[in-house]
Amino acid sequence: MITMARTVILAFRVEIAYRLRRRMPYLVVVGVAALSWFSVQLGAQELTARRASYVAQLADLAHEQVRPRVPLIGSAVEPVLRPIRPPELGSVIARGDDATVSAYFDFGPAGAVWGRTVASDVTPMRSGTLPDLESLIRVLGGFLALVVGFQGIADAKARGNLKQWDSLGADGVASALGRVFGCWGIATVGGLLVLTTGAVSAMTNLPDGREEVVRLFGRCLLPTALYLGCFVATGASFAVWSRNQAGALAGAIALWIVAAMVWPDVVALGARLRSPGVHRVTMEARRDQAYADEVRAGEEDLGDEVAKWVGNATFAEAESAVQEHHDELDALWLTHARSARAAAEAIEAAWQEDQSQVARFERWSYLSPGTPLLRAISTLAETGPDLARRWPTAIDEHERRLRSLLFDDRSQVSVRVPSEKSRQVLRMVRHPGQKWEQLPAFQPPTRGSVDIWRLAVQPIAALTIFLTIAVTSAAVGARRYLR
Repeated sequence: MITMARTVILAFRVEIAYRLRRRMPYLVVVGVAALSWFSVQLGAQELTARRASYVAQLADLAHEQVRPRVPLIGSAVEPVLRPIRPPELGSVIARGDDATVSAYFDFGPAGAVWGRTVASDVTPMRSGTLPDLESLIRVLGGFLALVVGFQGIADAKARGNLKQWDSLGADGVASALGRVFGCWGIATVGGLLVLTTGAVSAMTNLPDGREEVVRLFGRCLLPTALYLGCFVATGASFAVWSRNQAGALAGAIALWIVAAMVWPDVVALGARLRSPGVHRVTMEARRDQAYADEVRAGEEDLGDEVAKWVGNATFAEAESAVQEHHDELDALWLTHARSARAAAEAIEAAWQEDQSQVARFERWSYLSPGTPLLRAISTLAETGPDLARRWPTAIDEHERRLRSLLFDDRSQVSVRVPSEKSRQVLRMVRHPGQKWEQLPAFQPPTRGSVDIWRLAVQPIAALTIFLTIAVTSAAVGARRYLR
């Protein structure tokens, strides 16, 4: 009796040898590698253009900072304090969240303002419309892996090889698994060649970051291999369970279409329906408007309060009355200042809750292996969730430092006092103007501070679960076929 392990290894070697003798795998790999070359080349050209724009923005910012300016005030957006985010090298592999994080940020009294309107903050996934390497692996790679796995078992059933192994004393299920693993090995080698071609293309077009390119592309091999294995085993499972091979292939292709392209878009549509459709920029505009409305209401109340004391007094008498009741005015204005802050924070909290609901709905996208592949590759390419958290967190921390110096809750107030059939204006200045040189410099978030492999554990684990389910299904189907 041949042991199960030896049967798996022997069937694996037979399948590999059989596939390598055919010309079709070589033609397919060459074609996909060519697509990988051009896909990465397009991404590299776009990255080069974004880097040139980044350098130009830095030069404009440096010019603005040395140009003579009036002292900064806390009542307007301050582009002179603008932090600019550099483009990520990993975007040549997968855009991920790099497409939704703002290119620059401005600071204002109600908070940091995103400097670029994004298409939508609630679109969780993409179905391969962007010409990046990740979408090529997810869409075309998944299809080819499905076909390879299906043909591996379908050919063996047509030739009677599975039952022949069983009649010779070998484990028929082990021989079927060996063929599945052989097809998986062929698909993985093809994925490795595609990644290698993409890496060479990136190094050719971006010669200044060759070592980092090798590291980024090397990290993507593990999720790529797991993803291709999922569809190889899925195709084999369809072939071994069905008697009608044509119908089984059609069903497998339909499943691939749903899993790789349709399901992510369905989840994205559901997320949009659950969201009120308020983008972050719109939310910030509402927050700023609520802050400004409450501030104006506070100014009116201050003016009415002062009018009770001074009536139609002269300017000097009005100023003396204001100084006398300074503490009362200060307490009244603090009440409105806190109310303004609370109104702005309530709007942002409501927006955050909406986004949390969307994020909870997005978890349904993990029912498709395409979603964890996208998350895994974008995380390992450093364009995923870590980037989406890293920059906004750094902006929030810097905003808190600036607010203590520049954006006081009791910012400049105009107190309007009626006097002799007109309205006098008394300026209650709470903050002296400051120059940008006196403010703390923004510290860009450091890369590598978080273990990206730890962040990629969840999507990689999801791919492993899909692979385990598909292989188990193929094994159970093979046992049922042999019996």
